Amino acid sequence: MGGMGNLKVAQDIFTRLRSQAAGGQANIPCDDREVELALGRHLQVMGNMDNMKTALDIFTRLRTRAAGGQENTPCEDMEIELTLSRHLQIMGGMDNLKAALDIYTQLRTRAAGGLADTPCDDKNIELAWADISRSWGARTT
Repeated sequence: MGGMGNLKVAQDIFTRLRSQAAGGQANIPCDDREVELALGRHLQVMGNMDNMKTALDIFTRLRTRAAGGQENTPCEDMEIELTLSRHLQIMGGMDNLKAALDIYTQLRTRAAGGLADTPCDDKNIELAWADISRSWGARTT
């Protein structure tokens, strides 16, 4: 089971939901966080550079919106932050890995009460930290 046919069916569903949430306008970002995250994650699964770039745009726009319109600014929504950083990590390349590491570092430091290079009690952040550390070779304390 599976294959490109099912991926296309899923993309059509996500696209339809997004259009409905955007007042019937096609190819327009909507204000529904869950729909936008789902569409971005689906594009990530589909792969290829166009889909990866579109997913990055979606995740970046969500982060900017959640940060009160401030670009390149961390937001308080950990799911958006983790999704964006994982996507950057998947895209690869030194700049993307550095950006992902910066996001993980900020999340981890915030979760550890402002203490840098300190493990925190958030399992999702620690798992992400271990994963990027493996990819990047960062210090894991």
